[in-house]
Amino acid sequence: MRKLFLVFLVLTCFSIAYSADSIIIGVRQVGEEFEGVIATLNVEVMEGSNHVYMDTLPLTEIDTQASARLAREVACETMSVDCSDKDFFYTVRGEFPMIGGPSAGAAMTVLSMAELSGAIINSNVAMTGTVNPDGSVGNIGGLLEKAVAASKYGITTFLVPQGQLAEVSDYEFENGMRVFEVSTVREAYGYFTNNFFEELDDVIYFDEFNDFMKPLSDYLMNYSNTLFNDLNSFYEISSLTPEDSAIIDILINNTLNQRVETLELYNNNSYYSAASYAVTSSINSLYTTYLINYFEKNDTAYLNELLYFLNQSLNDFEETINQPFTLNHINDLEAVNIAVDRFFEAKQLYNEAVEYYKQDDIFSAFYDVAFTYVRLETSRSWLTLKEAFTDELHVEFNQELLKELALSRIENANTMITYAESVDYSTYSVIATNHLDTSRQAYNEGNYIYSLFESLRALSNANLAMQLRGITLEQVSGRIELSKKQARQNINLVQSNDLMPIMALSYYEYSETFEEDSPAQSLTFLEYSKQFSLLSIQMVNSIESSITVPLFNNLNPQEVGYNFTIVGIGLVIGVMLVLLVSYRLLL
Repeated sequence: MRKLFLVFLVLTCFSIAYSADSIIIGVRQVGEEFEGVIATLNVEVMEGSNHVYMDTLPLTEIDTQASARLAREVACETMSVDCSDKDFFYTVRGEFPMIGGPSAGAAMTVLSMAELSGAIINSNVAMTGTVNPDGSVGNIGGLLEKAVAASKYGITTFLVPQGQLAEVSDYEFENGMRVFEVSTVREAYGYFTNNFFEELDDVIYFDEFNDFMKPLSDYLMNYSNTLFNDLNSFYEISSLTPEDSAIIDILINNTLNQRVETLELYNNNSYYSAASYAVTSSINSLYTTYLINYFEKNDTAYLNELLYFLNQSLNDFEETINQPFTLNHINDLEAVNIAVDRFFEAKQLYNEAVEYYKQDDIFSAFYDVAFTYVRLETSRSWLTLKEAFTDELHVEFNQELLKELALSRIENANTMITYAESVDYSTYSVIATNHLDTSRQAYNEGNYIYSLFESLRALSNANLAMQLRGITLEQVSGRIELSKKQARQNINLVQSNDLMPIMALSYYEYSETFEEDSPAQSLTFLEYSKQFSLLSIQMVNSIESSITVPLFNNLNPQEVGYNFTIVGIGLVIGVMLVLLVSYRLLL
Protein backbone atom coordinates (compact mmCIF):
# COMPACT_ATOMS: atom_id res chain seq x y z
CA MET A 1 0.00 0.00 0.00
CA ARG A 2 2.84 2.38 0.87
CA LYS A 3 4.51 1.72 -2.50
CA LEU A 4 1.26 2.49 -4.31
CA PHE A 5 0.92 5.74 -2.38
CA LEU A 6 4.46 6.76 -3.31
CA VAL A 7 3.80 6.01 -6.96
CA PHE A 8 0.60 8.08 -6.79
CA LEU A 9 2.46 10.94 -5.12
CA VAL A 10 5.17 10.93 -7.80
CA LEU A 11 2.62 10.88 -10.62
CA THR A 12 0.66 13.71 -9.00
CA CYS A 13 3.74 15.90 -8.76
CA PHE A 14 4.63 14.97 -12.31
CA SER A 15 1.24 16.18 -13.56
CA ILE A 16 1.49 19.50 -11.74
CA ALA A 17 4.71 20.62 -13.38
CA TYR A 18 6.55 18.93 -16.24
CA SER A 19 8.46 20.34 -19.16
CA ALA A 20 9.14 19.33 -22.75
CA ASP A 21 12.24 20.46 -24.64
CA SER A 22 13.22 20.72 -28.28
CA ILE A 23 14.70 23.28 -30.65
CA ILE A 24 13.26 25.83 -33.00
CA ILE A 25 15.07 27.01 -36.08
CA GLY A 26 15.00 30.46 -37.57
CA VAL A 27 17.11 32.44 -40.01
CA ARG A 28 19.33 35.49 -39.64
CA GLN A 29 20.89 37.70 -42.25
CA VAL A 30 24.68 37.76 -42.49
CA GLY A 31 25.72 40.33 -45.08
CA GLU A 32 23.74 39.49 -48.19
CA GLU A 33 23.29 35.86 -47.19
CA PHE A 34 20.91 34.07 -44.84
CA GLU A 35 21.79 31.25 -42.47
CA GLY A 36 19.80 29.06 -40.14
CA VAL A 37 20.13 29.57 -36.40
CA ILE A 38 19.12 27.34 -33.51
CA ALA A 39 17.28 28.27 -30.33
CA THR A 40 16.09 26.00 -27.55
CA LEU A 41 12.39 25.76 -26.75
CA ASN A 42 11.06 24.69 -23.38
CA VAL A 43 7.35 24.24 -22.71
CA GLU A 44 6.00 23.81 -19.20
CA VAL A 45 2.41 23.35 -18.10
CA MET A 46 1.40 24.03 -14.52
CA GLU A 47 -1.80 24.35 -12.57
CA GLY A 48 -3.07 27.87 -13.03
CA SER A 49 -5.84 30.01 -14.44
CA ASN A 50 -5.78 29.79 -18.23
CA HIS A 51 -2.77 32.05 -18.90
CA VAL A 52 0.02 31.87 -21.48
CA TYR A 53 3.48 33.23 -20.64
CA MET A 54 6.47 33.63 -22.95
CA ASP A 55 10.07 34.38 -22.05
CA THR A 56 12.49 34.91 -24.94
CA LEU A 57 16.12 35.88 -25.20
CA PRO A 58 16.97 37.50 -27.56
CA LEU A 59 13.54 39.14 -27.87
CA THR A 60 11.29 37.75 -30.59
CA GLU A 61 8.77 39.57 -32.69
CA ILE A 62 5.05 39.68 -31.93
CA ASP A 63 4.11 36.93 -34.40
CA THR A 64 6.29 34.40 -32.55
CA GLN A 65 4.63 35.38 -29.28
CA ALA A 66 1.18 35.11 -30.87
CA SER A 67 2.12 31.61 -32.06
CA ALA A 68 2.45 30.51 -28.44
CA ARG A 69 -1.15 31.37 -27.63
CA LEU A 70 -2.43 29.58 -30.72
CA ALA A 71 -0.19 26.59 -29.96
CA ARG A 72 -1.83 26.26 -26.57
CA GLU A 73 -5.34 26.45 -28.09
CA VAL A 74 -4.63 23.84 -30.75
CA ALA A 75 -2.83 21.50 -28.34
CA CYS A 76 -5.67 21.53 -25.81
CA GLU A 77 -8.28 20.96 -28.52
CA THR A 78 -6.30 18.19 -30.23
CA MET A 79 -5.69 16.35 -26.95
CA SER A 80 -9.32 16.95 -25.79
CA VAL A 81 -8.11 18.53 -22.56
CA ASP A 82 -9.85 21.33 -20.66
CA CYS A 83 -7.01 23.78 -20.09
CA SER A 84 -8.98 26.43 -18.22
CA ASP A 85 -7.14 25.48 -15.01
CA LYS A 86 -3.66 25.40 -16.56
CA ASP A 87 -0.94 27.94 -17.30
CA PHE A 88 1.49 27.47 -20.19
CA PHE A 89 5.08 28.72 -20.06
CA TYR A 90 7.15 28.98 -23.25
CA THR A 91 10.86 29.72 -22.89
CA VAL A 92 13.08 30.39 -25.91
CA ARG A 93 16.85 30.83 -25.65
CA GLY A 94 19.16 31.48 -28.59
CA GLU A 95 22.54 33.00 -29.40
CA PHE A 96 21.38 35.20 -32.29
CA PRO A 97 18.26 37.26 -32.99
CA MET A 98 16.02 35.63 -35.59
CA ILE A 99 14.08 37.26 -38.38
CA GLY A 100 10.45 37.47 -37.23
CA GLY A 101 8.01 34.81 -38.27
CA PRO A 102 5.52 32.28 -36.90
CA SER A 103 7.48 29.22 -38.09
CA ALA A 104 7.93 27.93 -34.52
CA GLY A 105 4.17 27.55 -34.06
CA ALA A 106 3.95 23.87 -35.02
CA ALA A 107 6.88 22.88 -32.76
CA MET A 108 5.33 24.82 -29.87
CA THR A 109 2.07 22.98 -30.43
CA VAL A 110 3.64 19.51 -30.51
CA LEU A 111 5.60 20.16 -27.32
CA SER A 112 2.43 21.45 -25.66
CA MET A 113 0.63 18.27 -26.71
CA ALA A 114 3.47 16.21 -25.21
CA GLU A 115 3.17 18.21 -22.01
CA LEU A 116 -0.53 17.49 -21.73
CA SER A 117 -0.07 13.77 -22.40
CA GLY A 118 3.17 13.25 -20.45
CA ALA A 119 4.89 11.81 -23.54
CA ILE A 120 8.67 11.91 -23.85
CA ILE A 121 10.13 14.02 -26.67
CA ASN A 122 12.73 12.49 -28.98
CA SER A 123 15.62 14.97 -28.95
CA ASN A 124 16.75 13.81 -32.41
CA VAL A 125 13.56 15.14 -34.01
CA ALA A 126 12.88 18.76 -34.93
CA MET A 127 10.44 20.57 -37.18
CA THR A 128 9.59 23.86 -38.78
CA GLY A 129 6.18 25.15 -39.84
CA THR A 130 3.40 27.43 -38.72
CA VAL A 131 0.32 26.09 -36.96
CA ASN A 132 -3.20 26.87 -38.08
CA PRO A 133 -6.29 26.79 -35.86
CA ASP A 134 -7.42 23.50 -37.43
CA GLY A 135 -4.12 21.85 -36.49
CA SER A 136 -2.68 21.89 -39.99
CA VAL A 137 0.97 22.82 -40.52
CA GLY A 138 1.53 25.87 -42.70
CA ASN A 139 4.30 26.90 -45.09
CA ILE A 140 7.46 28.72 -44.05
CA GLY A 141 10.37 30.47 -45.75
CA GLY A 142 14.12 29.79 -45.60
CA LEU A 143 13.60 26.03 -45.47
CA LEU A 144 16.99 24.99 -46.83
CA GLU A 145 18.86 27.26 -44.41
CA LYS A 146 16.84 25.87 -41.51
CA ALA A 147 17.38 22.27 -42.60
CA VAL A 148 21.16 22.76 -42.87
CA ALA A 149 21.24 24.27 -39.37
CA ALA A 150 19.23 21.34 -38.00
CA SER A 151 21.61 18.85 -39.60
CA LYS A 152 24.68 20.59 -38.15
CA TYR A 153 23.03 20.56 -34.73
CA GLY A 154 22.71 16.76 -34.94
CA ILE A 155 19.03 16.37 -35.75
CA THR A 156 18.38 13.09 -37.55
CA THR A 157 14.66 13.52 -38.39
CA PHE A 158 13.45 16.87 -39.66
CA LEU A 159 9.77 17.58 -40.32
CA VAL A 160 8.63 20.15 -42.88
CA PRO A 161 5.20 21.36 -44.08
CA GLN A 162 3.34 19.32 -46.68
CA GLY A 163 4.38 20.38 -50.18
CA GLN A 164 7.80 21.82 -49.26
CA LEU A 165 9.94 18.68 -49.33
CA ALA A 166 11.01 19.43 -52.90
CA GLU A 167 12.92 22.48 -51.64
CA VAL A 168 15.45 20.25 -49.85
CA SER A 169 15.05 16.86 -51.53
CA ASP A 170 18.20 17.24 -53.66
CA TYR A 171 20.41 18.32 -50.76
CA GLU A 172 22.69 15.76 -49.06
CA PHE A 173 23.01 16.51 -45.36
CA GLU A 174 26.30 15.73 -43.66
CA ASN A 175 24.79 13.55 -40.95
CA GLY A 176 22.33 11.79 -43.24
CA MET A 177 19.37 13.63 -41.74
CA ARG A 178 16.02 12.43 -43.10
CA VAL A 179 13.33 14.92 -44.01
CA PHE A 180 9.60 14.10 -43.89
CA GLU A 181 6.50 16.11 -44.80
CA VAL A 182 3.67 16.46 -42.29
CA SER A 183 0.30 18.07 -42.87
CA THR A 184 -0.93 18.25 -39.27
CA VAL A 185 0.44 18.47 -35.74
CA ARG A 186 -1.18 15.08 -35.10
CA GLU A 187 1.24 13.57 -37.61
CA ALA A 188 4.19 15.50 -36.20
CA TYR A 189 3.37 14.37 -32.65
CA GLY A 190 3.89 10.76 -33.74
CA TYR A 191 7.41 11.47 -34.99
CA PHE A 192 8.34 13.37 -31.83
CA THR A 193 6.93 10.85 -29.33
CA ASN A 194 6.59 7.59 -31.30
CA ASN A 195 2.93 7.64 -30.24
CA PHE A 196 0.91 7.94 -33.43
CA PHE A 197 -2.76 8.93 -33.40
CA GLU A 198 -5.30 6.50 -34.75
CA GLU A 199 -6.91 7.67 -37.97
CA LEU A 200 -10.23 9.39 -37.29
CA ASP A 201 -13.31 8.02 -39.01
CA ASP A 202 -14.26 10.34 -41.89
CA VAL A 203 -17.21 8.48 -43.40
CA ILE A 204 -20.26 10.74 -43.67
CA TYR A 205 -23.83 9.93 -44.61
CA PHE A 206 -26.03 12.02 -46.90
CA ASP A 207 -29.18 9.86 -47.22
CA GLU A 208 -31.15 11.42 -44.35
CA PHE A 209 -29.84 14.88 -45.24
CA ASN A 210 -30.94 14.46 -48.88
CA ASP A 211 -34.40 13.34 -47.79
CA PHE A 212 -34.60 16.47 -45.65
CA MET A 213 -33.21 18.86 -48.26
CA LYS A 214 -35.01 17.64 -51.40
CA PRO A 215 -38.42 19.19 -50.54
CA LEU A 216 -36.75 22.53 -49.83
CA SER A 217 -34.91 22.33 -53.14
CA ASP A 218 -38.19 21.48 -54.93
CA TYR A 219 -39.94 24.44 -53.35
CA LEU A 220 -37.23 26.99 -54.16
CA MET A 221 -36.79 25.72 -57.71
CA ASN A 222 -40.55 26.11 -58.26
CA TYR A 223 -40.35 29.58 -56.75
CA SER A 224 -37.50 30.38 -59.15
CA ASN A 225 -39.54 29.04 -62.10
CA THR A 226 -42.47 31.28 -61.21
CA LEU A 227 -40.31 34.40 -61.00
CA PHE A 228 -38.56 33.59 -64.29
CA ASN A 229 -41.85 32.95 -66.11
CA ASP A 230 -43.32 36.17 -64.71
CA LEU A 231 -40.22 38.02 -65.89
CA ASN A 232 -40.53 36.73 -69.45
CA SER A 233 -44.25 37.46 -69.59
CA PHE A 234 -43.69 40.99 -68.37
CA TYR A 235 -40.80 41.53 -70.78
CA GLU A 236 -42.93 40.47 -73.74
CA ILE A 237 -45.47 43.25 -73.15
CA SER A 238 -42.95 45.94 -72.20
CA SER A 239 -41.91 48.85 -74.42
CA LEU A 240 -38.20 49.39 -73.91
CA THR A 241 -35.63 51.25 -75.96
CA PRO A 242 -33.10 49.13 -77.87
CA GLU A 243 -30.42 50.13 -75.36
CA ASP A 244 -32.53 49.05 -72.37
CA SER A 245 -33.59 45.86 -74.13
CA ALA A 246 -29.93 44.96 -74.68
CA ILE A 247 -29.35 45.17 -70.91
CA ILE A 248 -32.39 43.03 -70.14
CA ASP A 249 -31.41 40.42 -72.76
CA ILE A 250 -27.99 39.97 -71.16
CA LEU A 251 -29.47 39.62 -67.67
CA ILE A 252 -32.09 37.10 -68.81
CA ASN A 253 -29.45 35.05 -70.60
CA ASN A 254 -27.29 34.94 -67.47
CA THR A 255 -30.29 33.87 -65.42
CA LEU A 256 -31.11 31.17 -67.95
CA ASN A 257 -27.59 29.74 -67.69
CA GLN A 258 -27.91 29.73 -63.91
CA ARG A 259 -31.16 27.77 -64.18
CA VAL A 260 -29.49 25.15 -66.38
CA GLU A 261 -26.77 24.66 -63.74
CA THR A 262 -29.46 24.43 -61.06
CA LEU A 263 -31.14 21.52 -62.82
CA GLU A 264 -27.82 19.72 -63.32
CA LEU A 265 -27.09 19.92 -59.60
CA TYR A 266 -30.58 18.72 -58.72
CA ASN A 267 -30.28 15.71 -61.03
CA ASN A 268 -26.96 14.94 -59.32
CA ASN A 269 -28.75 14.83 -55.92
CA SER A 270 -26.89 17.97 -54.78
CA TYR A 271 -30.07 19.42 -53.34
CA TYR A 272 -28.60 22.16 -51.16
CA SER A 273 -26.45 23.41 -54.03
CA ALA A 274 -29.41 23.28 -56.41
CA ALA A 275 -31.49 25.26 -53.92
CA SER A 276 -28.71 27.84 -53.58
CA TYR A 277 -28.47 28.23 -57.36
CA ALA A 278 -32.25 28.56 -57.47
CA VAL A 279 -31.97 31.39 -54.94
CA THR A 280 -29.44 33.15 -57.17
CA SER A 281 -31.61 32.83 -60.28
CA SER A 282 -34.63 34.02 -58.28
CA ILE A 283 -32.78 37.16 -57.24
CA ASN A 284 -31.66 37.79 -60.81
CA SER A 285 -35.20 37.29 -62.18
CA LEU A 286 -36.69 39.68 -59.63
CA TYR A 287 -33.92 42.23 -60.17
CA THR A 288 -34.44 42.15 -63.93
CA THR A 289 -38.19 42.57 -63.49
CA TYR A 290 -37.58 45.62 -61.33
CA LEU A 291 -35.31 47.11 -63.97
CA ILE A 292 -37.92 46.69 -66.71
CA ASN A 293 -40.37 48.58 -64.52
CA TYR A 294 -37.80 51.25 -63.78
CA PHE A 295 -36.80 51.68 -67.43
CA GLU A 296 -40.44 52.12 -68.42
CA LYS A 297 -41.40 54.52 -65.62
CA ASN A 298 -38.02 56.27 -65.31
CA ASP A 299 -39.01 57.27 -61.80
CA THR A 300 -37.33 56.43 -58.48
CA ALA A 301 -40.74 56.61 -56.78
CA TYR A 302 -41.13 52.97 -57.88
CA LEU A 303 -38.06 52.01 -55.84
CA ASN A 304 -39.35 53.96 -52.86
CA GLU A 305 -42.62 52.05 -53.09
CA LEU A 306 -40.79 48.71 -53.16
CA LEU A 307 -38.80 49.65 -50.07
CA TYR A 308 -41.97 50.62 -48.24
CA PHE A 309 -43.74 47.30 -48.85
CA LEU A 310 -40.55 45.33 -48.21
CA ASN A 311 -40.19 46.97 -44.82
CA GLN A 312 -43.76 45.97 -43.98
CA SER A 313 -43.03 42.35 -44.97
CA LEU A 314 -39.95 42.27 -42.77
CA ASN A 315 -41.80 43.72 -39.80
CA ASP A 316 -44.64 41.22 -40.17
CA PHE A 317 -42.33 38.22 -40.31
CA GLU A 318 -40.17 39.52 -37.47
CA GLU A 319 -43.10 39.01 -35.11
CA THR A 320 -43.05 35.33 -36.05
CA ILE A 321 -39.29 34.90 -35.94
CA ASN A 322 -38.99 36.49 -32.49
CA GLN A 323 -41.54 34.18 -30.88
CA PRO A 324 -40.27 31.24 -28.78
CA PHE A 325 -40.30 28.01 -30.79
CA THR A 326 -41.30 24.59 -29.58
CA LEU A 327 -38.72 21.99 -30.59
CA ASN A 328 -40.20 18.54 -31.17
CA HIS A 329 -36.92 17.03 -32.33
CA ILE A 330 -33.34 18.03 -31.60
CA ASN A 331 -32.69 18.60 -35.32
CA ASP A 332 -35.40 21.29 -35.20
CA LEU A 333 -32.86 23.46 -33.40
CA GLU A 334 -30.62 23.89 -36.42
CA ALA A 335 -33.50 24.39 -38.89
CA VAL A 336 -34.95 27.17 -36.70
CA ASN A 337 -31.57 28.82 -36.24
CA ILE A 338 -30.90 28.82 -39.98
CA ALA A 339 -34.29 30.48 -40.55
CA VAL A 340 -33.50 33.15 -37.96
CA ASP A 341 -30.03 33.72 -39.43
CA ARG A 342 -31.49 34.18 -42.93
CA PHE A 343 -34.10 36.62 -41.63
CA PHE A 344 -31.57 38.91 -39.97
CA GLU A 345 -29.42 38.73 -43.08
CA ALA A 346 -32.50 39.94 -44.98
CA LYS A 347 -32.83 42.87 -42.58
CA GLN A 348 -29.18 43.77 -43.14
CA LEU A 349 -29.68 43.63 -46.90
CA TYR A 350 -32.72 45.90 -46.60
CA ASN A 351 -30.68 48.48 -44.67
CA GLU A 352 -28.02 48.35 -47.37
CA ALA A 353 -30.69 48.89 -50.04
CA VAL A 354 -31.92 51.98 -48.19
CA GLU A 355 -28.38 53.36 -48.04
CA TYR A 356 -27.89 52.77 -51.76
CA TYR A 357 -31.18 54.57 -52.39
CA LYS A 358 -30.04 57.56 -50.34
CA GLN A 359 -26.79 57.66 -52.34
CA ASP A 360 -28.70 57.53 -55.66
CA ASP A 361 -27.09 54.18 -56.47
CA ILE A 362 -30.36 52.98 -57.97
CA PHE A 363 -29.15 49.74 -59.56
CA SER A 364 -27.47 48.48 -56.39
CA ALA A 365 -30.59 49.40 -54.42
CA PHE A 366 -32.82 47.41 -56.79
CA TYR A 367 -30.49 44.40 -56.54
CA ASP A 368 -30.52 44.44 -52.74
CA VAL A 369 -34.30 44.82 -52.69
CA ALA A 370 -34.58 41.69 -54.86
CA PHE A 371 -32.02 39.93 -52.67
CA THR A 372 -33.97 40.87 -49.53
CA TYR A 373 -37.27 39.55 -50.86
CA VAL A 374 -35.72 36.22 -51.84
CA ARG A 375 -33.73 35.91 -48.63
CA LEU A 376 -36.97 36.49 -46.69
CA GLU A 377 -38.57 33.68 -48.68
CA THR A 378 -35.68 31.32 -47.83
CA SER A 379 -36.11 32.17 -44.15
CA ARG A 380 -39.78 31.19 -44.35
CA SER A 381 -38.93 27.97 -46.19
CA TRP A 382 -36.30 26.94 -43.62
CA LEU A 383 -38.78 27.54 -40.83
CA THR A 384 -41.30 25.16 -42.40
CA LEU A 385 -38.67 22.41 -42.30
CA LYS A 386 -38.96 22.37 -38.53
CA GLU A 387 -41.96 20.13 -39.09
CA ALA A 388 -39.86 17.58 -41.00
CA PHE A 389 -38.70 15.91 -37.77
CA THR A 390 -40.88 14.23 -35.17
CA ASP A 391 -39.97 13.06 -31.70
CA GLU A 392 -41.24 13.16 -28.14
CA LEU A 393 -39.02 16.13 -27.32
CA HIS A 394 -40.86 19.27 -26.17
CA VAL A 395 -38.58 22.26 -25.55
CA GLU A 396 -39.43 25.94 -25.54
CA PHE A 397 -36.54 27.57 -27.38
CA ASN A 398 -35.61 31.24 -27.53
CA GLN A 399 -32.46 33.12 -28.45
CA GLU A 400 -31.50 33.81 -24.83
CA LEU A 401 -30.42 30.18 -24.51
CA LEU A 402 -27.58 30.88 -26.96
CA LYS A 403 -26.44 34.20 -25.48
CA GLU A 404 -23.46 32.81 -23.60
CA LEU A 405 -22.35 30.67 -26.55
CA ALA A 406 -22.60 33.66 -28.90
CA LEU A 407 -20.39 35.78 -26.63
CA SER A 408 -17.74 33.07 -26.34
CA ARG A 409 -17.65 32.65 -30.13
CA ILE A 410 -17.21 36.42 -30.56
CA GLU A 411 -14.23 36.33 -28.21
CA ASN A 412 -12.79 33.31 -30.02
CA ALA A 413 -13.15 34.98 -33.43
CA ASN A 414 -11.57 38.19 -32.14
CA THR A 415 -8.55 36.26 -30.85
CA MET A 416 -8.05 34.48 -34.16
CA ILE A 417 -8.38 37.70 -36.17
CA THR A 418 -5.80 39.40 -33.95
CA TYR A 419 -3.43 36.50 -34.46
CA ALA A 420 -4.03 36.36 -38.22
CA GLU A 421 -3.30 40.07 -38.58
CA SER A 422 -0.10 39.74 -36.54
CA VAL A 423 1.10 37.05 -38.95
CA ASP A 424 -0.01 38.56 -42.25
CA TYR A 425 -2.62 40.97 -43.56
CA SER A 426 -4.92 39.58 -46.23
CA THR A 427 -8.34 39.95 -47.80
CA TYR A 428 -9.56 37.13 -45.57
CA SER A 429 -8.64 39.18 -42.49
CA VAL A 430 -10.73 42.07 -43.80
CA ILE A 431 -13.69 39.77 -44.49
CA ALA A 432 -13.30 38.26 -41.01
CA THR A 433 -13.32 41.69 -39.39
CA ASN A 434 -16.48 42.69 -41.27
CA HIS A 435 -18.27 39.53 -40.12
CA LEU A 436 -17.09 40.13 -36.56
CA ASP A 437 -18.41 43.71 -36.59
CA THR A 438 -21.79 42.41 -37.76
CA SER A 439 -21.70 39.71 -35.08
CA ARG A 440 -21.04 42.24 -32.32
CA GLN A 441 -23.82 44.51 -33.54
CA ALA A 442 -26.27 41.60 -33.66
CA TYR A 443 -25.25 40.54 -30.14
CA ASN A 444 -25.78 44.05 -28.78
CA GLU A 445 -29.26 44.05 -30.34
CA GLY A 446 -30.12 40.72 -28.73
CA ASN A 447 -30.00 38.76 -32.01
CA TYR A 448 -27.84 35.98 -30.61
CA ILE A 449 -28.41 33.43 -33.36
CA TYR A 450 -27.34 35.81 -36.11
CA SER A 451 -24.42 36.91 -33.93
CA LEU A 452 -23.38 33.30 -33.46
CA PHE A 453 -23.48 32.50 -37.17
CA GLU A 454 -21.59 35.67 -38.11
CA SER A 455 -18.89 35.02 -35.51
CA LEU A 456 -18.31 31.57 -37.03
CA ARG A 457 -17.99 33.14 -40.47
CA ALA A 458 -15.48 35.60 -38.97
CA LEU A 459 -13.54 32.76 -37.37
CA SER A 460 -13.54 30.75 -40.59
CA ASN A 461 -12.09 33.61 -42.62
CA ALA A 462 -9.46 34.34 -39.97
CA ASN A 463 -8.46 30.68 -40.10
CA LEU A 464 -8.23 30.86 -43.90
CA ALA A 465 -5.96 33.91 -43.67
CA MET A 466 -3.50 31.72 -41.77
CA GLN A 467 -3.99 28.51 -43.73
CA LEU A 468 -3.37 30.15 -47.12
CA ARG A 469 -0.36 32.19 -46.02
CA GLY A 470 2.54 31.33 -48.33
CA ILE A 471 0.67 28.51 -50.07
CA THR A 472 1.54 27.93 -53.72
CA LEU A 473 -0.86 27.13 -56.53
CA GLU A 474 0.53 23.60 -56.68
CA GLN A 475 -0.34 23.06 -53.01
CA VAL A 476 -3.96 24.20 -53.23
CA SER A 477 -5.37 20.78 -54.19
CA GLY A 478 -3.57 19.19 -51.23
CA ARG A 479 -4.97 21.86 -48.92
CA ILE A 480 -8.48 21.20 -50.22
CA GLU A 481 -8.13 17.43 -49.65
CA LEU A 482 -6.92 18.02 -46.09
CA SER A 483 -9.82 20.41 -45.38
CA LYS A 484 -12.32 17.94 -46.83
CA LYS A 485 -10.94 15.19 -44.63
CA GLN A 486 -11.11 17.35 -41.50
CA ALA A 487 -14.66 18.44 -42.34
CA ARG A 488 -15.71 14.80 -42.81
CA GLN A 489 -14.13 13.85 -39.48
CA ASN A 490 -16.05 16.58 -37.67
CA ILE A 491 -19.31 15.68 -39.42
CA ASN A 492 -18.81 11.98 -38.66
CA LEU A 493 -18.41 12.70 -34.95
CA VAL A 494 -21.60 14.74 -34.92
CA GLN A 495 -23.54 12.09 -36.84
CA SER A 496 -22.28 9.43 -34.43
CA ASN A 497 -24.19 11.35 -31.73
CA ASP A 498 -27.44 10.95 -33.72
CA LEU A 499 -27.46 14.57 -34.83
CA MET A 500 -27.85 15.88 -38.36
CA PRO A 501 -25.34 18.74 -38.84
CA ILE A 502 -27.47 20.44 -41.49
CA MET A 503 -25.26 23.44 -42.22
CA ALA A 504 -22.03 21.44 -42.09
CA LEU A 505 -23.34 18.93 -44.64
CA SER A 506 -24.76 21.77 -46.76
CA TYR A 507 -21.47 23.66 -46.88
CA TYR A 508 -19.52 20.46 -47.57
CA GLU A 509 -21.75 19.65 -50.53
CA TYR A 510 -21.65 23.25 -51.77
CA SER A 511 -17.84 23.41 -51.61
CA GLU A 512 -17.63 20.75 -54.31
CA THR A 513 -19.32 23.04 -56.85
CA PHE A 514 -16.34 25.43 -56.57
CA GLU A 515 -13.49 22.96 -56.39
CA GLU A 516 -12.48 23.13 -60.04
CA ASP A 517 -13.19 26.75 -60.96
CA SER A 518 -12.69 28.56 -57.65
CA PRO A 519 -10.52 26.63 -55.17
CA ALA A 520 -10.45 29.56 -52.73
CA GLN A 521 -14.24 29.53 -52.50
CA SER A 522 -14.17 25.76 -52.05
CA LEU A 523 -11.80 26.18 -49.09
CA THR A 524 -14.04 28.87 -47.63
CA PHE A 525 -17.09 26.61 -47.56
CA LEU A 526 -15.06 23.67 -46.25
CA GLU A 527 -13.91 25.88 -43.37
CA TYR A 528 -17.56 26.83 -42.78
CA SER A 529 -18.40 23.13 -42.77
CA LYS A 530 -15.77 22.44 -40.11
CA GLN A 531 -16.93 25.28 -37.87
CA PHE A 532 -20.66 24.68 -38.24
CA SER A 533 -20.29 20.98 -37.46
CA LEU A 534 -18.87 22.01 -34.08
CA LEU A 535 -21.82 24.37 -33.63
CA SER A 536 -24.31 21.52 -33.91
CA ILE A 537 -23.06 20.02 -30.67
CA GLN A 538 -22.35 23.34 -28.95
CA MET A 539 -25.95 24.49 -29.49
CA VAL A 540 -27.30 21.24 -28.07
CA ASN A 541 -25.14 21.68 -24.97
CA SER A 542 -26.40 25.27 -24.62
CA ILE A 543 -30.08 24.27 -24.50
CA GLU A 544 -29.70 21.02 -22.55
CA SER A 545 -30.41 22.82 -19.28
CA SER A 546 -33.96 23.38 -20.58
CA ILE A 547 -34.49 19.66 -21.16
CA THR A 548 -35.52 17.43 -18.26
CA VAL A 549 -34.02 14.28 -19.76
CA PRO A 550 -30.36 14.44 -20.90
CA LEU A 551 -30.04 14.21 -24.67
CA PHE A 552 -26.70 12.45 -24.66
CA ASN A 553 -24.51 10.83 -22.05
CA ASN A 554 -21.18 12.03 -23.37
CA LEU A 555 -21.48 15.02 -25.64
CA ASN A 556 -18.22 16.93 -25.39
CA PRO A 557 -17.64 19.68 -27.98
CA GLN A 558 -13.88 19.33 -27.52
CA GLU A 559 -14.13 15.80 -28.86
CA VAL A 560 -15.33 17.26 -32.13
CA GLY A 561 -12.85 20.09 -32.26
CA TYR A 562 -10.28 18.43 -34.44
CA ASN A 563 -11.53 15.09 -34.24
CA PHE A 564 -19.34 28.12 -48.05
CA THR A 565 -25.63 53.03 -73.56
CA ILE A 566 -22.26 51.04 -72.97
CA VAL A 567 -21.70 52.79 -69.62
CA GLY A 568 -25.30 52.10 -68.64
CA ILE A 569 -24.99 48.45 -69.56
CA GLY A 570 -21.79 48.17 -67.52
CA LEU A 571 -23.37 49.76 -64.46
CA VAL A 572 -26.47 47.62 -64.47
CA ILE A 573 -24.91 44.29 -65.33
CA GLY A 574 -21.95 44.98 -63.08
CA VAL A 575 -24.17 45.13 -60.01
CA MET A 576 -25.21 41.55 -60.58
CA LEU A 577 -22.09 40.05 -62.15
CA VAL A 578 -19.62 41.26 -59.55
CA LEU A 579 -21.56 39.34 -56.94
CA LEU A 580 -22.12 36.41 -59.26
CA VAL A 581 -18.43 36.06 -60.15
CA SER A 582 -17.07 36.65 -56.66
CA TYR A 583 -19.37 34.14 -54.99
CA ARG A 584 -22.49 32.18 -55.66
CA LEU A 585 -25.32 33.00 -53.32
CA LEU A 586 -26.19 30.69 -50.48
CA LEU A 587 -29.57 29.21 -49.69
